[in-house]
Amino acid sequence: MSLSNNFPTIKPSLNLDFANTGTLDPRVTFARASTATYYDGVTTAKAEENLLTYSQEFDNAAWSKNNTTVTANTTTAPDGTTTADTITDNATSASHSAFLGVASIITAGTTYTLSCYLKAGTSNYGYLSLQDAATPQRYFAADFDLSGGTVRTSAAGTSGTLTSATITSVGSGWYRCVIIGQVAAVGTTRFVVGVSDGTTAISSYGTIGYVGSGSTIYAWGAQLEQRSSVTAYTATTDQPITNYIPVLQTAAANVARFDHNPTTGEALGLLIEEQRTNLVTYSADFSNAAWSSVNVSVGSDVNISPAGSQTADSLTRNSSVAACYMQLGPALTITNQAYTFTAYVKAKSAGGYFAVQHQPDFANRCMCTFDLTTGVAATPYAPGGSTATAMSASMASVGNGWYRIAFTATLSAASGYRVYFGPTAVPTSGDSWVNASATLSDCFIWGAQLEAGAFPTSYIATTSAQVTRSADAASMTGTNFSSWYNQGEGAVYVEQFYNSLLPAASFTNILSISDNSTNNRLILYSSNATQVDAVVQTNGSTQAQFYKPNVLSAGNSVKLALSYEANNFAFTANGAAVDTDNSGVVPSVDRVFFEAGAIGTAQGNRYLRKVSYYPQALTAANLQALTS
Repeated sequence: MSLSNNFPTIKPSLNLDFANTGTLDPRVTFARASTATYYDGVTTAKAEENLLTYSQEFDNAAWSKNNTTVTANTTTAPDGTTTADTITDNATSASHSAFLGVASIITAGTTYTLSCYLKAGTSNYGYLSLQDAATPQRYFAADFDLSGGTVRTSAAGTSGTLTSATITSVGSGWYRCVIIGQVAAVGTTRFVVGVSDGTTAISSYGTIGYVGSGSTIYAWGAQLEQRSSVTAYTATTDQPITNYIPVLQTAAANVARFDHNPTTGEALGLLIEEQRTNLVTYSADFSNAAWSSVNVSVGSDVNISPAGSQTADSLTRNSSVAACYMQLGPALTITNQAYTFTAYVKAKSAGGYFAVQHQPDFANRCMCTFDLTTGVAATPYAPGGSTATAMSASMASVGNGWYRIAFTATLSAASGYRVYFGPTAVPTSGDSWVNASATLSDCFIWGAQLEAGAFPTSYIATTSAQVTRSADAASMTGTNFSSWYNQGEGAVYVEQFYNSLLPAASFTNILSISDNSTNNRLILYSSNATQVDAVVQTNGSTQAQFYKPNVLSAGNSVKLALSYEANNFAFTANGAAVDTDNSGVVPSVDRVFFEAGAIGTAQGNRYLRKVSYYPQALTAANLQALTS
């Protein structure tokens, strides 16, 4: 007999497909007193963008030379590599620059941000311009003093608009020079990086002309972005780059979350979580005094975060060979229990690692490193004598090179707890960020969270105070329940998506049908990381109890089916052999709780994909067919 012939012939009286519909049946009562975060599987935002080609190769033929010569790879660039070029003017009385034609990618009346890293050579002045070589007044430009770190002069033509011009030191004499503006029409538009004499005004063509004398500046990392602010530099070669990132969404209070895998868009189902509090303040502002740094500088709001906004910070080590890390400023008082630290982290370049250390006190610290290239967390480490136990770590890709890293440990009670983190070397045991700067890789960071609990939950944003996300609660009661439920006999099918965030020993509820007590109930739950169980209790006495080991695996769904009638109970999972119990009384019940216990508490902290109910007992073949 084929498997399809074993499906029930009776139609379900309740069929809730949370994963595929992404909606709540109106009979389901849902509540959560706060906002909460999730991914909708659809919304993305433009992240890194560089519309130029050969962005740090001014010697390349793609860049035209106007009364200049370019010598490649002459000095150390801001990223520490010897990839910065020298631009040298000649003796002509004219403008002196390297330029890239961008007319095909510029839209008139649209705001663009131009940036380039410049450093004084024998000349202390360099300029940037977006200009039309054939038509005057169609430009915006600025000349920068590369010795004093100021904007010497800036201007726009009558057919151009200059929004702003800024210069920012990035160390070792380098400045990131930025101009933002629009042009009203597009002709032979160019992105211009030029040498200036520091006295001549910007011409009506957006250039600076003078008699050259072999003066030099250094240039590296040109970038053109179609937006109104500069973001972190993204290098290009023969192709421009525009990256997109899935955007973390915020659901309003009392709005259910139908979560998705941020990188694949796969619908995971209805997310039900317990109440949690983010214990850190200024969770996305690492320049705030709530955080302090050692040998690390923070760049504020320099890149696009997983929230889709320019709120991600950078962590940049200095040249010290000592420890390089950030730390939670005010010490916290913690109790003797599990704590989980999470953050969204992205490497600036391949080869980056990130370290996190829980420290109730120095003797009882523990740490873990995370590979931001491979997405693999190292085995957590605690030095000898530390009381830290039950350590676990994970990394989850959230798109565009970002990972949400998580590190959990059961810690000793302390009044001086701090968390330490930062870019680090290849993972080793011990204090992995000490004396390792030669192999450190700088990174971006956003959305830190510290919560009391043995696994991470969805991100909770904070500013000046800790924030609590309320528990999710979903149920059906009254006629919304009795209209489909049969007290005498029936069968329930449940599909749940299982992730690896919960610890191996964790107990978590999946579905509870009860009278709002633990005396009368049919309950499905997982008792550890691989096993699912079913229990039927009547008047406080267990009528049937089933166990299915080795059916849960991270990243997969589990399918469960429980059938009941007097003296005939049966249970299976994932098409396994059906377990039966031929003795027992069916309890009288009046409600169902989704991903919660028999009284609606102890949330499951997982994703409920589907719930179906059949108003009659099903055969063993039916149960196996449903769950296969």
